[in-house]
Amino acid sequence: MVTKDFQVIPNEIINLWLRGEYYSGDILPISYQYIGISIALRGWYTYKADIFYREEGKYEIRDSVIQGVAKIDIKDKSLFVGGVRLLSQNKPQFLFWRSEFSHFLNEKEIISYYKIFYYDVDKMLLDKGYIDNSFVKSIKPLNESSNFGLSIDQWNRLLCALRNSFDDDIETVEAECYRKEEKCVIKGILHFSIKEFIENLGRNEYEPIKALYRQVYPFPEEAEYPKGEKFILAGRAEFKSVKLL
Repeated sequence: MVTKDFQVIPNEIINLWLRGEYYSGDILPISYQYIGISIALRGWYTYKADIFYREEGKYEIRDSVIQGVAKIDIKDKSLFVGGVRLLSQNKPQFLFWRSEFSHFLNEKEIISYYKIFYYDVDKMLLDKGYIDNSFVKSIKPLNESSNFGLSIDQWNRLLCALRNSFDDDIETVEAECYRKEEKCVIKGILHFSIKEFIENLGRNEYEPIKALYRQVYPFPEEAEYPKGEKFILAGRAEFKSVKLL
């Protein structure tokens, strides 16, 4: 499992857990179960999200596919989900996103409220070593390659940069987005189903994590819709565990 500093369980989490100070929920046995699940989920994933309908008085089938790399981690005493989008509709698009907070519904379901930052990170990704100049020409959809068609060097460079720099860089991107006058933050909800993942723990190949998602976009001011209405995009996503090659 690829994590920052290659440590699966951070020392601060172990110490909190040993002192009985780390838990989620009011019933201690359930809380310990949830931290065990959180530790099992902690790692890096590729994800693919299909948009299957659009709401605003009608439903429409869409072919759009969003793909990227994400991490699930334990941060600030709770489950954290975040990542970088690499492809949208099979074309390169680099966007950072992260959860605001996550909540266990039960041992098989997690709800995560997240934000996507529509901020140009291309230069940052180049400067920080996430990608190189040949990345855009190399990248392919996940259905053609499990690591986006990247070379071993490109793939390992991306994962190592995410491991070392992602937490700090996404804080910078979020601050810049809120500093700008125009709105560039989109909010959404991920509803994870981890039943198959948990049932297959210990096997060589983890079952993918399934999720439903909804994103809410404000209509532009010039659009001919009642003030305050929202454009809601929904779909389903699949997260697959990945590692250095």
